[in-house]
Amino acid sequence: MKVTLNWLREFVAIELSLDRLADRLALAGLEVDGIHEQGAAPITVAQIVRIDPHPQSDHLTVCQVTTGGEMMPVVCGASNMQVDDKVALAPEGATLPGGQQVERVEIRGQLSCGMLCSERELGLSDDHRGLLILAKDAPLGEALYAILGLRDTILDVAITPNRGDCLSVLGLAREISALTDVPLHAAKPRVRQSGVTIHNQARVSITDADLCPRYAARVVTGVKVSPSPAWMKWRLEAAGVRALNNVVDVTNYVMLERGQPLHAFDLPSLAGQEINVRRARDITTMLTLDGKERTLAPDDLLICDRDGAVAVAGVMGGANSEVRDQTTEILLESAYFIPETVRRTARRLGLRSEASYRFERGVDPLGAVLAADRAASLLHQLAGGKVSQGLIDVFPQPLSPTVIPLRAQRVNSFLGVTVEASEIEQRMRILGAKVKRGRSGTWDVTPPSYRADLQQEADLIEEVARLRGYETIPEVLPRTEVHEKTRDIDGSWGQRVRSCLAAQGLHEMLNLSFTSTRLNTLIPGLIPEAIAIPLVNPLSAEGAEMRLSVLGGLLRALQLNIRQGEAGITAFELGKTFFFEKGRTNIDQRRERLVLAAVLYGTWPSVGLGLSGKAVDFADLKGLVEAVGQELGCAHLMRWERATDSSFLHPGKSAHIFIEQQSVGVAGALHPDHALALDISETPWVFELDFATLLHYARPVTQYQALPRFPTVVRDVAIVADKELLVQSVIDAVQTLAHPLIESMRLFDRYQGSQIPPDKQSLAYSISYRTADRTLTTGEVSEAHARVIAHLVQTLGVEVRA
Repeated sequence: MKVTLNWLREFVAIELSLDRLADRLALAGLEVDGIHEQGAAPITVAQIVRIDPHPQSDHLTVCQVTTGGEMMPVVCGASNMQVDDKVALAPEGATLPGGQQVERVEIRGQLSCGMLCSERELGLSDDHRGLLILAKDAPLGEALYAILGLRDTILDVAITPNRGDCLSVLGLAREISALTDVPLHAAKPRVRQSGVTIHNQARVSITDADLCPRYAARVVTGVKVSPSPAWMKWRLEAAGVRALNNVVDVTNYVMLERGQPLHAFDLPSLAGQEINVRRARDITTMLTLDGKERTLAPDDLLICDRDGAVAVAGVMGGANSEVRDQTTEILLESAYFIPETVRRTARRLGLRSEASYRFERGVDPLGAVLAADRAASLLHQLAGGKVSQGLIDVFPQPLSPTVIPLRAQRVNSFLGVTVEASEIEQRMRILGAKVKRGRSGTWDVTPPSYRADLQQEADLIEEVARLRGYETIPEVLPRTEVHEKTRDIDGSWGQRVRSCLAAQGLHEMLNLSFTSTRLNTLIPGLIPEAIAIPLVNPLSAEGAEMRLSVLGGLLRALQLNIRQGEAGITAFELGKTFFFEKGRTNIDQRRERLVLAAVLYGTWPSVGLGLSGKAVDFADLKGLVEAVGQELGCAHLMRWERATDSSFLHPGKSAHIFIEQQSVGVAGALHPDHALALDISETPWVFELDFATLLHYARPVTQYQALPRFPTVVRDVAIVADKELLVQSVIDAVQTLAHPLIESMRLFDRYQGSQIPPDKQSLAYSISYRTADRTLTTGEVSEAHARVIAHLVQTLGVEVRA
């Protein structure tokens, strides 16, 4: 926010230097982004002695001007001046507020020794229709900005979103008063009232008081719309607000001064001369001041007359009730709108104004009447208006003040310094709060109505620190007790698994925990009959629920990468899922689960020049799951079984993963229908593991064993079995034999062809035999191998091939 120093000084005496003031505000959380001197240009008062037409131009004149000494020629393009007028002269060498350098030049053969200036060239307003004509008694040769009272300094202060009370000159003056312990001068506006009573001229009602707790109004008649005086234009322009006319400028001036946005209605334009504040409901469109047709939502708050909408509350007025040059009767609106309704409407309509900016951050609900009185007083002074007797103030639901308990012990504990109880109480009173003493070192504090950010004890403690100065808090290391390091088991294993998968060539992704209802339905996760947790106020339909599956976010990211032309995606994520169990949907019954998921799509990166990458397949997926198991030390416990009941996996290309009898996850190809629904052309291979359950089987300590001293003896066995027999079933059958000489077993060949019946398959395994205390004899190995073969024939009904 931009504010002039002289304007601030009308409310508080500023004894600090500008640099010190800026430092003090910055340390209190209000950083001064810039300090700009205005009115320093050497512009002087000059008088026009003679005006001659330019011999080489039909639109230029040559003016002979004087500042009290010799005359000088100035070529001018304006036409609104006369002989003897007092004007603003920028002499040779002057730099105008806009940065323009004035030089001694010849313009079409005529010498020009300066520039006669318009308001825009002087930085007073955007008006450049003609020269600024000064009063007849303006002293010749004097500095223009000094005699107009416009020599000033502009402070550009960054206001944080929670400090809406500082979006005004009065608000900043309050801060400076509190920070420097200097009295604040904020006199109550005086209004000269005359004529008829306001209740005979206008009526105000509030239908939806939950969105508009207060609406105050004054009526001013006999108004003459005209340009504002230079001092008001100057202050508005210095604050970044364009001057329009005295009526509109007064509402903007009071908004900048007191932080309360106002709106002026042309009273005769209000049907029935009545105001009703209500939701739009059946009103679907309205034409705003900027000439645009706006589409309204049923919950938008409107200011209406008898026939329809005349303003979008807190955002922008309507074109049908705006102040015009012919306006003579005005209704002044000064209201308090709930910040959320203004923010929602302004954002949806794409309308951001100085008024909505303040309403969104919260204005003072008790300041509405004072602002209306101040504006009415200024309209009387600057527009010749007569303020009708009385005030309309509809306040059906007065806001209850917040009472906050404050404890001295808590203040000292939070700040780490000792602050005397008397100082704490003094700081609260300086803020404008009402303080009621309780037991020793305690108070009940009622913050002022303009400090909506003070809601709890911690806020008051922060104010004590701010007003004392953060620099008064010593920089010391906090005292703490040192304990033996505790191990984050989940975090440690998680980091190991992340490193493992990254080493396998996968990229880690981090997705939001919010997802759409559609994606939760497509990919319901690992928990049977889990119920999704909906969000109360989702930002969009794509984030309406908490995710049931980590895999869903990976597939959405895969979809995005495919659209960007990526040919191969290998990614994983370790994160939480959130759900209700069936029949337990209270918010305190929500559950979380740590889940590891991965997706493989397309091809692996190429491994050499001119070579293409290998296409991903189920073997890659199974290898990744086993690598995770190896990292956790539980790969030997994993058992794979064909899955036919997974809703999101291909029924013929998927598997359940078990440890003992506990399901720890699923792996396989994404169901074709789901891939089509997600617009994924090729089949992705995916797995999702219940990481929390896996950790129950993880080995916290790595176990090492000595290298074998005696050789392994390897024997092969080939069997013919039914086509439906699972490869794992043969290995499981051998493991149930629990023979002490069997060290390991692996499949090395699977065959179906002309030499095998169509309903059969040939499986060939290598079995390793070894013992730790001796070299096995041929007889021992042959006996053990014969037992294995006999066991397979007996339990599985297979045929052994020669």
